[in-house]
Amino acid sequence: MQQSVQQSRVALFGSSSVVSAKGSQEMPRLPPQFGIPGRYAAALYMASFKSNSVDKVGKEIAELSGLLAQSPELKAFVSEPGMPAARRSAGLKSVLDKMGASDVTKRFVHVVV
Repeated sequence: MQQSVQQSRVALFGSSSVVSAKGSQEMPRLPPQFGIPGRYAAALYMASFKSNSVDKVGKEIAELSGLLAQSPELKAFVSEPGMPAARRSAGLKSVLDKMGASDVTKRFVHVVV
């Protein structure tokens, strides 16, 4: 499993090493990010990398995306323009708690909201 994660990182970010000669993880160099979505994606990747949870956070974001696609009620709740951000954030936090999501994912969703 660890080997495939390393190979995925190399495929995404080039051949630059993410592990130093001493065995400690170094921050990977990300390709240039454009626009706000790119900056948020890079920030989420770096936060999950620092907490050693890249795969877990990726799965959680995919699961949340799937829930939004499958549940018209959840999608309407998230998309309601007049809803206060605090209420939207609390609702999504409840969903993420039930999913068992990591703190990185919860904080990211809170910031996006």
